[in-house]
Amino acid sequence: MAANQSQPPGARYIRETTLGLDTPGGGAATPHLAPPMLSNREARYLLCSSVMRAVSQSTTMCAALARGGLLTVLVAATVGCSGRIGEADSADPSSPGPGPSGPTGPTSPADAACGDVTSEPTPVIVARLTRTEYIRTVQDLFGVDVSAEAEPLPFEIRAPFSTTAVAQSTDIQHIEVFSAVSNRVADALGDFSSTYADCAVFTAECERALIAGLGAKVFRRPLRSDEVEAYRSIFRVVEAEQDTFQMGARLTLRSMLQSPQFLYHLEDSRGQTIRPLTPHELARRVAYLVWRAAPDDQLVAAAASGTLSTAAQIESHVRRLAADPRAQEASLAFFDDWVDLTRLERAVRDLDDEVKAQMREETERLVQSVLWSDEGGLVDLLGVNYTFATPELADRYGISSAGDGWRRYDLTEVASRRGILTHGSILAAHANGNRPAFVSRGLFLLRSLLCRDVPDPAAGIDTNITDLPETASERAKSAERLERGACTGCHSSFDPLAYA
Repeated sequence: MAANQSQPPGARYIRETTLGLDTPGGGAATPHLAPPMLSNREARYLLCSSVMRAVSQSTTMCAALARGGLLTVLVAATVGCSGRIGEADSADPSSPGPGPSGPTGPTSPADAACGDVTSEPTPVIVARLTRTEYIRTVQDLFGVDVSAEAEPLPFEIRAPFSTTAVAQSTDIQHIEVFSAVSNRVADALGDFSSTYADCAVFTAECERALIAGLGAKVFRRPLRSDEVEAYRSIFRVVEAEQDTFQMGARLTLRSMLQSPQFLYHLEDSRGQTIRPLTPHELARRVAYLVWRAAPDDQLVAAAASGTLSTAAQIESHVRRLAADPRAQEASLAFFDDWVDLTRLERAVRDLDDEVKAQMREETERLVQSVLWSDEGGLVDLLGVNYTFATPELADRYGISSAGDGWRRYDLTEVASRRGILTHGSILAAHANGNRPAFVSRGLFLLRSLLCRDVPDPAAGIDTNITDLPETASERAKSAERLERGACTGCHSSFDPLAYA
């Protein structure tokens, strides 16, 4: 892009999204099929590895992605790189095995994905649409708001992200909601058969036309001939009951909306080798990562026409999707998952709900500003010298109020409040009741930023600190832990992180 050409919000994020898709000579990019959903440690390591590379001013692709934005890392890792993501161990097929950093350090998916290595298949864990993805997908496809019907759906467990397949479960609540939503959509659409078929009689031609058209709408890909014939069995039952063709269409729609092909992020993982993603699989990955919603008609049409293969073609669509407000909403959801802001709702008993809501909004406003307006990345978030606050938050931070409502505050002269990690939302979310918690905060930094972990205390280890008064400071308690031989090994790796 020319230097004097105006760039839309998020241009840096968009520009670097497809860094991993370039091929020698400008040929077609070859996104490859790796596991559809990274395991807990892989997802966290992939994100954090990029941060640490950026901190060290590495010039690798992964470091550039870290500087280009949070969501960039996931998009590029999923559709732009091929290579070893991690070998599963016998204890947990979703976890990478030991890597160069030792038993607690996984084989680097960032290094493997961005290097010229031999690709090997790994176990596939199929992810279901999250609660948010499900509601948005139905809304986007059919224009029907099913938020009320989906209210009973439980929110996903963060492990470490809400989209992580290994932590998902499907129970009777999901089944009942999926059935109710399919009925709600069918009622809202009424007689829709003419949208997909020019006729409405029980013939092979009419039935196949409706099933193929409706299936392409619901699944965002063409149906195979065997799938079409399977759905025709619904029409056989309806015809035998002497009901209408429209009833057959209604039941077909309800069946599709409750199908694993709709409810799960399914990709064909049969076979023992890594293979390129199909265009429709790629379209789905791009849409759910950038929007957390289904591919739109333009993306599906590009996949069908073969114009979603080169780096330039993919970048063009990512740029288009990122211009939609849903992209910013998705990036905020990803950040919320990363720092686990949901903990704020149950943290710090002396903060009322209004203050907690303001703290969360402060963080989300800053993330949106840094990533989308300032064209910054992860490292910028860690040291940014401004924030947004209300008079109440400013007072809590010891900053002179700049006026009513939300205002931008310059923190150049307030070093103790620079960066996202000093926000009240994150400090409170990783506190212990009404007091700061060095252990909780240190573990958060160790796991979410430095991508390391420590085992639970061994059986029989006394973790209570009895030599200090109850009013002792957290730093004093930390110093006591670090002096204990049984505690020093682990606590020395994360307690000091919380001092800042």
